[in-house]
Amino acid sequence: MQVEIFKIRLSKLAASSRLVGRDKGRLTYLDLDQLVAEQTDQEKYEISFRDISLIDASFLLYSVLPVIHQYAGQRFFVLSELASDDLLDNVKAAASERGQPVVVLHQGALRTVGPNLSRVHQSVFKYLSAHRRETTASIAEQLEISLQSAGNHLTRMVKQGVIVRHLGQAERGGREYSYSTVL
Repeated sequence: MQVEIFKIRLSKLAASSRLVGRDKGRLTYLDLDQLVAEQTDQEKYEISFRDISLIDASFLLYSVLPVIHQYAGQRFFVLSELASDDLLDNVKAAASERGQPVVVLHQGALRTVGPNLSRVHQSVFKYLSAHRRETTASIAEQLEISLQSAGNHLTRMVKQGVIVRHLGQAERGGREYSYSTVL
């Protein structure tokens, strides 16, 4: 049964509050990948950093980020409960190194870290963070860009795993896509 968001406590999965190094990262990757693969009907995941006192970029590069990259566009992830700005800095460094944008909930704010999003993608993410769910047409209107351009940007952002696409029924019949952030 699908829940709104499937929560994974990284410290429990890795059986440690100090997550460092490639070797520990590789082992955790196997467990994390298996857990995500087993959730065949689940689309959204929250990876909680609760109880993690130390995490380095090497661990992240070999565990969490490969899973986010592998499932980008099909399953969507947000990292949460980072206890300090130091943990956030290590997530930023690893995401930048990997070239993989990552959605993070830190100090009550939803943001992306890693490679810089384009100005349009930043605007889309900010707009969707403030609104629950929006259609391609409303996003195009808000950003003052064509419907086709909005559709292209939204498709790229979904493929990166930064936003989620939802298929719905249009008012006049037919299909209509709407978009949201993971949370």
